[in-house]
Amino acid sequence: MKVISDNGDLQHFIDWVDANSSDIPPEIVYPPKKDDHHGHDDHGHDDHGHDDHGHDDHGHEEVKVETTTPIVEEVHKEVEKEDMVAELKEATQEDTRELTQPEVWYRFGAIIGGILIVAMLLITVANLPKFGSPEAPAMNEVAIRYLEKGLSETGAVNAVTGMILDYRAFDTLGESIVLFTATITVIFLLQQKERNHDENDKEACDGNYKGIRSLPAKVIVKITLPFIILYGIYIVLNGHLSPGGGFSGGAIIGGGLVLNHLVFGQRLSEQFITVKRCTKYMAIGLFVYIGLKTYSILTGANGIHSIIPLGTPGSIFSSGLIFPLNICVGIVVACTVFSLYSLFTDWNS
Repeated sequence: MKVISDNGDLQHFIDWVDANSSDIPPEIVYPPKKDDHHGHDDHGHDDHGHDDHGHDDHGHEEVKVETTTPIVEEVHKEVEKEDMVAELKEATQEDTRELTQPEVWYRFGAIIGGILIVAMLLITVANLPKFGSPEAPAMNEVAIRYLEKGLSETGAVNAVTGMILDYRAFDTLGESIVLFTATITVIFLLQQKERNHDENDKEACDGNYKGIRSLPAKVIVKITLPFIILYGIYIVLNGHLSPGGGFSGGAIIGGGLVLNHLVFGQRLSEQFITVKRCTKYMAIGLFVYIGLKTYSILTGANGIHSIIPLGTPGSIFSSGLIFPLNICVGIVVACTVFSLYSLFTDWNS
């Protein structure tokens, strides 16, 4: 029988328990104390029948079982405390390490850059004209130009579409690039996270969203999905004639693709569209947009005679390059909506 003295080395005992934690023998007990009521008498016999020859009776077995459990619990608590202390020391050492010179310059530059940006924004806001002032941008000749000459200069019956895809087409290009960049960033981050994932987790999760098992939902989506996609295409193609355009129509198409993925799952959805295809379509749409708008700026900027025909206002093939630009924006928006949803859903599955 192994006996650990109260005055022994606790750390040695902790190490031994840690090494044999899977099978701790019940014989580990504290020795009886001298002032214990169950001590030996003058003849070497204790009150429970334990003699000098080491024979135990049933009463002493109960003592061993009762004293083993608190000992093991106390040892495990000490081991947990030692682990926590070690982790805290390691974290403290990492936080208090000396920064390298590039890290110091990087943090210094970030602080200075942030202060400059905040200062410029505050100065700009302080110099803005007051609300309702005749000098406000909403009251100057730009808005009047959009409304009075928009139809003759852009060919678009919808003044909003003529403004965002002709007068301010490069602003719209920047917004489309932001959407494309967001999608590529999400793909990159999820791929990095997947590489760092444990192999056991990868085996337990196949990353394949199964969809909804409800039969009525699948029947309803099968019937309505073609009409949703068709309506989104109509909004995109008719954006220069009526309210709508690439942003709103692309959102409708993207919503239809999300609904298809939500109900039928990843495998069936990928038979129609995949994230990889979406990134290709987005890149093509952006490059076509850049090429068309650069061409229109070189040949039809304000004050330069335009060689791009505007067509008859009100017809489907009117408004010059606004019609194909709307298609490019619709592709980018639809692919962004579907890609972001598909990436996060397949990862969480």
